[in-house]
Amino acid sequence: MINISAVQDRLIELTEELREYVELRKRPRTKLSKSARKRLATLETNLRAILEPEEKSDFIYDTAAVGRFFGVTPRTVQRWVSNRGCPRIKHGVFDLKAVHEWWLENVRGEDQNQSPEIDEAKREYWTWKAKKEKISVQKLRDELMDKKEIATQWSLRVGEITAALNTLKDRLTPTLVGKSREEIAEIIEEEVRLLRSTFARRDKYCRTEDV
Repeated sequence: MINISAVQDRLIELTEELREYVELRKRPRTKLSKSARKRLATLETNLRAILEPEEKSDFIYDTAAVGRFFGVTPRTVQRWVSNRGCPRIKHGVFDLKAVHEWWLENVRGEDQNQSPEIDEAKREYWTWKAKKEKISVQKLRDELMDKKEIATQWSLRVGEITAALNTLKDRLTPTLVGKSREEIAEIIEEEVRLLRSTFARRDKYCRTEDV
């Protein structure tokens, strides 16, 4: 059963958080103290998780990977979390999309002297970098296969070749009668080539050229 009292308490907490968030947003960010900016980022993350639920992200990275993405050290990422409210899923685990949105609001905007052209260039750079990361993840997913599936498919190939070899003498004998030595050699070579091509045919389970 639903605990009505707990739900009511949570609604009261959310109402207070929303009120606090609205009050902080009314003030210019440049006039907010460090603790106030951190609190604002935390409130924004909490409220967004409730009001804008998203599907599971494809951009889950550890601290080192997030640092490489933004061109900073892992220690800097840790300071973002500790001192500035950078969102994270849990200790050492981040949703890169959420961090990027936070970065646009809290880090990129700090340099008030940069030109609009530079600002737009940075935004475009990070957007395309995120798209590239997503493509890399998808490509990796397409390339990785379950080892049981691979073992099953190659077992089937071995079975095909075994069956072909077991019937080889019965299939070749009639075709070799009355043939010259050279003709027999050509027939056998062609049969071997077909068997080899069948075993090493190129598909998702064999990326190399036919041998």
